[in-house]
Amino acid sequence: MVASSDASSSDWFIDCGCMTHISSRRSMFIIYTAYHPNTKKVKGYNSVTSFASGYGNVWLIRQLPDGMTETIILQEVVHLPGSFNLISQSQIMDKDVIFEPVNHYSLNLYNRHGKLIATAPQVDGLFVLDHVLDLAPELTDYTDINNDSCLLALYATGHASRHDAEKRMIWHRRLPHVGFKALEVLPMITDAQRMTGKCDCESCIKCKLARKPFTPNTTSRATEPLQMVHSDICGPLETAIGGGRYMLLFNHDATRHTDEYILKYKSEALEEFKEWKALREKELGKQVKRFCTDGGGEYTSKKFAEYLKSEGILNETTTPYTPRSN
Repeated sequence: MVASSDASSSDWFIDCGCMTHISSRRSMFIIYTAYHPNTKKVKGYNSVTSFASGYGNVWLIRQLPDGMTETIILQEVVHLPGSFNLISQSQIMDKDVIFEPVNHYSLNLYNRHGKLIATAPQVDGLFVLDHVLDLAPELTDYTDINNDSCLLALYATGHASRHDAEKRMIWHRRLPHVGFKALEVLPMITDAQRMTGKCDCESCIKCKLARKPFTPNTTSRATEPLQMVHSDICGPLETAIGGGRYMLLFNHDATRHTDEYILKYKSEALEEFKEWKALREKELGKQVKRFCTDGGGEYTSKKFAEYLKSEGILNETTTPYTPRSN
């Protein structure tokens, strides 16, 4: 990719050839881990190899045309000084972000619920994320702790200073995620102000989650082909198959026969579904009646929903990551 010479250090370009997100600005990272010097190589479009300084998370706050703001969280962004800010199209699509071209001169970005989260007009042949606001200085100050959610909550809510928050997080992780009140008895942090905030540590929250007993699926199985079809997408695969990194599956509920299609991008699911539907309906002399998925972004787009409705197909979704509900 060749960026415009007029590009600013705050411009973010959408790159379909980049395998990872890249940022040149150290100040844009809210979470940051440094690499050892000259250890992480990054190969550019012109085969020039550079060394990355670190990686982390970047929050992009966008102002939409209606004046509202939306936040895009980019994870595992590589810090490459002297480069341009690049958003990997394949990486962000893996997070169920849907791209929709507008009059061939702009892109709209939607989340998995169909909500507009960003616009990217075309500038000098490149799609540039529009109206990216700078983060508040206080959110770009601290980057020494890898556990981002808890440290961010402590510092941003004002329950502890940066120094106190970092010190508590270090000992919180060293002592198998002990509570903050228990930490106050330790001599190395008794000089810190009394902690009144709520622990927002991701690991702690996950460990406290409980799942109710799963109710078995009492829905009767299909008795004939195409009466109910299950579909899902596998990937991204480490090794590309036929130029694609995703596998689209269609499973007949009645016969358990499965058809596979190789995709380059998740956004190709609708066109492949149309092709598969036409083939199987003509072959079997029957029509698809129920289409069951896990509600992934590739199936919940407005275009996919409108097509299913126009064909009279009942769209059913199951709980994500719960194959027992199929």
